[in-house]
Amino acid sequence: WFGLWRDLVRAFDKQPAVTGTMVLSLQSHADLIPKVVEPADVDRFLAFLLLEPTAPSRTTSAVRDDVKRDVVALIGIILCHQKHTREVNLKVCQALLEVSSPTNMNEVPLSVMAECLNVLMDLYSDDELHKDVFEEMKVLSHFQQTLPLLKQKVSRAMDSEIDIVYIR
Repeated sequence: WFGLWRDLVRAFDKQPAVTGTMVLSLQSHADLIPKVVEPADVDRFLAFLLLEPTAPSRTTSAVRDDVKRDVVALIGIILCHQKHTREVNLKVCQALLEVSSPTNMNEVPLSVMAECLNVLMDLYSDDELHKDVFEEMKVLSHFQQTLPLLKQKVSRAMDSEIDIVYIR
C-alpha cells in the first residue's frame, strides 16, 4: 500500500494502473483498511479529486478520467469500511456533490459522475450513519436532480458509441 502511495504521488495523472491496483487491493482486503489507511489518506484523495491540471500534460484526458474515477472509488471503499467522523463525512459529501453537480454535467466525465453518485449511495445506504449530513446536504434532492441528467448523458454516450461503430 505504501509503495502504491509513493507511485501515485510521483505521477498522479499518469498512473491509472496504480489507482486501479489500489481499488482492487482495498476491495479484496477490506480487513486491512484500518491497518494501512491513515486518516490523512482521505484528504489526499480529495485533493487529487479536486485537482485541476495546471500545465499541459502528455497524459490523455481518458487516463486522467480513469484515475479520478478510481480516486472516488477509493474514498468510498475507505469510508464504507472504516468509521469516520461527521466532519470527514461532511467534507467528502461536499466534494462528491460538487463534482457530480448538474452544473458540472458537461465538464465531468460520465465515469467520474457515476462513481460519485455510486459512492454517495453507498455512504448513505445505512439510514443510521450520518443521516444528519445526508439531510443537511440535501443528498436526496441532489439524486433527484442529477440522475435524470446522468441517464441522458449515458444515452448520448451510447449513441456516440453506436455512431463510431457504424462509421468504421
